[in-house]
Amino acid sequence: MKFTIRWMILLVSSLSLLLAEAVEELAHQELRTLRKEIIEAVIKGDIDTVIKHTRPDVVVTWQNSVVCRGHQELKDFFTEVGKKSF
Repeated sequence: MKFTIRWMILLVSSLSLLLAEAVEELAHQELRTLRKEIIEAVIKGDIDTVIKHTRPDVVVTWQNSVVCRGHQELKDFFTEVGKKSF
């Protein structure tokens, strides 16, 4: 009886770990897809696609210390700086 319970606990633990790994891999794949879509949109200069992936209250701090708050400031930043850079 004790032997069977130990095996059941081991089996349930193993299945739980496999499920957790599968869920984590799914989340990572979603992030990879998001990254790819945003990079492609930036390269094309398609700010509307970039904005589509952000919340209305987005806050972005760029490497030059400029802070953009909200969709309009983000759009303005890309209009001003992005056209020179991409």
